[in-house]
Amino acid sequence: MPRQIFLLPLLMIAVAGFARAQGTTKSQADTTIEKEVLEIEEERDQAMIKGDIATLDRIFADDYFWVSVNGTIHAKAERLTDLRSGVVKYESFKQDNYRLHIYPDTAVMLGRAISPVQYYERVNRNPRQFTNVYIKEDGKWRLVVHQSTPIVEQSEASAPTSVAPVGSATTRGSSDEAARKEQYNNGSKNPLALSGEGTAASEADAAVEKEILKVEHEKDQAMQNRDMVVLDRIYADDLTFVNARGQVLTKAQRMEEIRYGNVKYLSFDKSDYHFHIYGGTVVLAARENSVVEYHGKVISSPRQFITVYVKLDGRWKYVAHQATPIAEHYFESLPFRPGSKE
Repeated sequence: MPRQIFLLPLLMIAVAGFARAQGTTKSQADTTIEKEVLEIEEERDQAMIKGDIATLDRIFADDYFWVSVNGTIHAKAERLTDLRSGVVKYESFKQDNYRLHIYPDTAVMLGRAISPVQYYERVNRNPRQFTNVYIKEDGKWRLVVHQSTPIVEQSEASAPTSVAPVGSATTRGSSDEAARKEQYNNGSKNPLALSGEGTAASEADAAVEKEILKVEHEKDQAMQNRDMVVLDRIYADDLTFVNARGQVLTKAQRMEEIRYGNVKYLSFDKSDYHFHIYGGTVVLAARENSVVEYHGKVISSPRQFITVYVKLDGRWKYVAHQATPIAEHYFESLPFRPGSKE
């Protein structure tokens, strides 16, 4: 069964311990997993500050990928090269509002980062909401994905605007748009998984991909039709949903905004599917151009998202989701545009 734990800032944990949801208990196994994951997270943070590439190479899974604040995808080799060369520098780590969700051999960590990041000699101090997914492989926890989304202030978030799509995410996968749409609509597999580097997926992986796409399609149709029964079945009880404004929603909050029409999906358009399959856990990355009406405002800007599915009691459950806008002018209010060298 999944477990949800609310965490204090990492450096305080050793002294103050963990904060947990009211009424929940923590097993010895949970305690061990928390300790292991948090130790790896702290080790990663220190390695990022020091530029310790050997340590990061050990912590990052071979198929690790990073979704940046501008929605671009970077593979492990590219991420390590940027850190090694000094293109990206972390002087310190300031993170809070941690949540840790534990599943079989999987840990999903959410938090808010306010660490200053130097990127091409310019510093970004804007807050970001992040999701880290750790998978236990051969007895060791490995980080398989990190995604960051800029946190929009509440006043700005309450008045979203419609923006035209610009650019394309840096992704690897099928470039045939018609094939990608057919893949989504028919639940067929993507022949180029991100972890596969162009190799055909195994029959077992292909079957899993087909199952996940079927659930994705069912979920999307349920959101469009406001079918709360279907959504309640697909959404995990401890679902965490990070929208494109960096707001974290629980299952109840997500279902409420759909039920009462605060969020309406006018059309669905998804492409560039990439699957990372780890036994009973699947990380799905994709680009979305779906048209959404949010509190009366139409949003059509492209987003890059990750969705985490975990198989619980024989069913694939939607346990985590995070979206990041792919639009340069979304960042015009920031001191610099992430991804720009100018």
